[in-house]
Amino acid sequence: MSEIGSTLKRELGADRVFDDDETLAAHRVDYWILAHLRRRQGRLGPPPARVVKPRSTAEVAQTIQLAQRHGTAVVPFGGGSGVVGGAVPPGGTIVLDTRAMNRLLELNEQSLYARAEAGMMGPAYEAEIGAKGYTTGHYPQSIALSTVGGWVATRAAGQFSTRYGNIEDLCLGLEAVRASGEVVRIASFPRTSIGPSLRELFLGSEGTLGVITEVTVRLHPRPEAVSAAVCAFDSIRGAVDTVIATIQLGIPVARIELLDDRHLDAIILQDPFKMGYESTKAIAMKLKGETPPASVDSGAVMVTRADLEKPDVIPLLYPDIQRYLTAK
Repeated sequence: MSEIGSTLKRELGADRVFDDDETLAAHRVDYWILAHLRRRQGRLGPPPARVVKPRSTAEVAQTIQLAQRHGTAVVPFGGGSGVVGGAVPPGGTIVLDTRAMNRLLELNEQSLYARAEAGMMGPAYEAEIGAKGYTTGHYPQSIALSTVGGWVATRAAGQFSTRYGNIEDLCLGLEAVRASGEVVRIASFPRTSIGPSLRELFLGSEGTLGVITEVTVRLHPRPEAVSAAVCAFDSIRGAVDTVIATIQLGIPVARIELLDDRHLDAIILQDPFKMGYESTKAIAMKLKGETPPASVDSGAVMVTRADLEKPDVIPLLYPDIQRYLTAK
């Protein structure tokens, strides 16, 4: 294994290849709870041989070609936010950390798409396109810990998928390096009626078909107004019926979250918000749309009145709650 380590350093540079204990330890687990348990119990197994941090697609291809010649497996590693062990490397492998590939390559305001390197972290990506007045609308719970390429590799779902769709609806094209070292580029055609979509092969592939190095995603104008509401219900059935009515009425909801009494107790304990009511069940809704503030607020009131079985549902539009939901 020292032979491939020396070769990688010679071909890529010593600043790209790492074998120190701290770096290897940081890449032995993702957020999979069993991996952390095994580490605490001393049962995690041997570490990877090297961690490579390429800065271009060409360096990714070079790393994979060198690993293939030496018969060494390669494990792609993005933000390490997975919870099923997909990025946990077997001992003696090469971990390919994409986070040094973190640039926004293009923002096309005419066709409304952005191209980003796969290692760009979610908050950095949204901040950069947000400065131009856009959002992709993909907010997985792990956004602070995940990369743009990781979203595609894991076929991620976002908290605002009701409004914007999941990553398969937002990904227009990508670039990847196959196990042979060949670079594959799937162009961002609006639509094709000829044959299967090759893009779909890489969505959710978890690095098995190649290492994703670049992603093209949709852009949406940032909404002019955001409104939040919390509505109390006596039953899950009433809350679910309201969600159905909300969608059927076409109210521009970006996020709907169901909270039972335990969730609400946890929120009240963790945040200094005085909700001012007691309820065994509640539904929290975040409404987001490109409409004047008055229109969005009226939409929130419509949601609270949509539950015909429980006409006494009270809209709770407190600024503190609104800030809480907006921050989430």
